[in-house]
Amino acid sequence: MPADQYVIEVKAPTGYEIVKSQDRNVDFGDNYVPTPELLPAECVGALYTVPVELTLFPDTPAPWAGQELNLCDRKLVSL
Repeated sequence: MPADQYVIEVKAPTGYEIVKSQDRNVDFGDNYVPTPELLPAECVGALYTVPVELTLFPDTPAPWAGQELNLCDRKLVSL
């Protein structure tokens, strides 16, 4: 493949969904420290509005509530 930017897409199997920001199910563990060499690909799927509460814990406020984010079913990858 020639060096360029490509959009890749994932199709979740029946019964599964793509993880979204409000789907967090734990608040413990090691903190992720991003480095420029290991940054994840940019999400470029359809826009959606983040709901007010987490999916698994309805009484817990969702980070980025009310913001519009891109779904991560499509990502921009540079080769």
